[in-house]
Amino acid sequence: MAKKITRWSPDTCDCVIEYAWDDTVPQDERTHTFHKLVRQCDDHAGIEAPQEVHDHVLAENQTKNMLHSAVIAHVPRLAHEDVDANGNKVPVLHPTVDYRWSFSGTGRNRKLVADFHGAAFNANERAALTQAAASFAKPVDLR
Repeated sequence: MAKKITRWSPDTCDCVIEYAWDDTVPQDERTHTFHKLVRQCDDHAGIEAPQEVHDHVLAENQTKNMLHSAVIAHVPRLAHEDVDANGNKVPVLHPTVDYRWSFSGTGRNRKLVADFHGAAFNANERAALTQAAASFAKPVDLR
């Protein structure tokens, strides 16, 4: 095992976290494990255990990303096809849609507040997104 340490500064808060991973494992099979809390931001100040800070920060980041993917999956009219750096076709939001998000609350009680500016969801689309978001680790306020 070739253990590597990566320092992560998520875009969801000002925490800085290190996680460990094995570079001999294929990327799609890797697991990242908490290594060290370098800096705890004010938004997570109420959480005392460093591992728990990591878990909440990771859940927030994943919730933000999963909502983005859910919109592409459940509202196909807002999906657009792009090409990544390797030449692969990837689904993205249409360029006219701006995913604006933030988190409200502090500590364990933070929730994602999301607005897809330039898009209006009909009742069926909103229901599908609400159902998808119910399985996310953090609550979602879809505007």
